[in-house]
Amino acid sequence: MMDLDFFKQINDTQGHLIGDAILKNFVAIMHEAISQRAVFRFGGDEFSILARNLSVEEMLVLAEHIRVESERQLHGCTVSIGIATYPKNSKGVENLLSLADQALYISKKTKNKITEYKDTFS
Repeated sequence: MMDLDFFKQINDTQGHLIGDAILKNFVAIMHEAISQRAVFRFGGDEFSILARNLSVEEMLVLAEHIRVESERQLHGCTVSIGIATYPKNSKGVENLLSLADQALYISKKTKNKITEYKDTFS
């Protein structure tokens, strides 16, 4: 799960055309990092990536690439990211989104950060 930091403030003060350009650029950053079919918008400035057959380490590298490129390219916006993985964090994929969202809220506290959900399903 990913959420753009400072997006609402920039969108409200600099205008919706700027906000729209930031969203488009962010999507381009994600598409460059991973297949277009893996990127989903949940609404507003919140997105998710569903990646298969990646190790936790590979997912963290992917997330860091997106974080760094967002910081470099999004003109004042950064991105907070929460990661959860199957089968490490969950017996089923149904609640992975919720777990990634919990990790995202930890990242949002300080912004421009990646948090991996740490509990392991047993």
